[in-house]
Amino acid sequence: MNTGLLLDMAAEAALERIAVGSLADGLSFAALKANAKAGASWLCAQPGETVVFIGLNGPALPLALFASGLADKPFAPLNYRLTDEDLRKLLARTAPSTAIVDQDMMARVAGVDGVQFISREAF
Repeated sequence: MNTGLLLDMAAEAALERIAVGSLADGLSFAALKANAKAGASWLCAQPGETVVFIGLNGPALPLALFASGLADKPFAPLNYRLTDEDLRKLLARTAPSTAIVDQDMMARVAGVDGVQFISREAF
């Protein structure tokens, strides 16, 4: 079983139930599934083998998790509280990879060979 199957099961059971966020502006399981499929499609077109996430918690985190599962790529969340040097060392170990990074953290990790960066907002 992979994370994509978990999302399928949850969406099938409660399509309109809020999966991520608040009742006022959260994503339903149906929307999360649709966005994860779109994200997986994009990730499949990227050269990296691993999907890395560096950032604060929020809707982009589960979206990236499920998209990487649907794309059949390992998901590696890294702790943004690490020093810049440690983050860069860990990122280098994931290469080739695609890293989804909060915009304000991009400068801390940019330029690691073999890692393609995309901001959380763009993802």
